[in-house]
Amino acid sequence: MDSLLPFIAPVLGFFLGTLLVSRVGGWVQVIASSRSPVVLVLHSGPWPLAATIYAAYFLLRSAHAPAWEWFFAGVGAAPIVWTPILIFLARRRRTP
Repeated sequence: MDSLLPFIAPVLGFFLGTLLVSRVGGWVQVIASSRSPVVLVLHSGPWPLAATIYAAYFLLRSAHAPAWEWFFAGVGAAPIVWTPILIFLARRRRTP
């Protein structure tokens, strides 16, 4: 199982990154539509992002298994992959 962990970790990280893109994207949409300062804190979008950033800092600042680096590389790759796709789909939806 230890030999499979470096191959599974980036896939699981990409899934977490996809979840983060979804939640943060929903948060941005609600902020743009409501313009209420309460939305900044009460929406569920920023909390998984904050938890992931804290976990990355906590895990990567000390000695750790190399699989954690691959996991957070997958988390970081998800927005890079999904952002152009989502922009394309949003533009396609707007044009008749």
